[in-house]
Amino acid sequence: MLRHDQRLTDMAGGNNVSESTVRRWRDELIALLAAQASRLDRALKKVARQGGGVLIDGTLVPVPGVLAHCQ
Repeated sequence: MLRHDQRLTDMAGGNNVSESTVRRWRDELIALLAAQASRLDRALKKVARQGGGVLIDGTLVPVPGVLAHCQ
């Protein structure tokens, strides 16, 4: 299920392609976006160098030397 409750079968039928084609396109897009994203470990190291805090899904991730400033 995608945004606005669109199902893959609905998208496939509306574009005259098979559901498996839409699934493949979705998976390829997710892989492309993931390849462009920063790795979490690299992003945390950058924050540690620059100073700052990080919130991930509402959880404060301790970054050495930074957590004291966030409390």
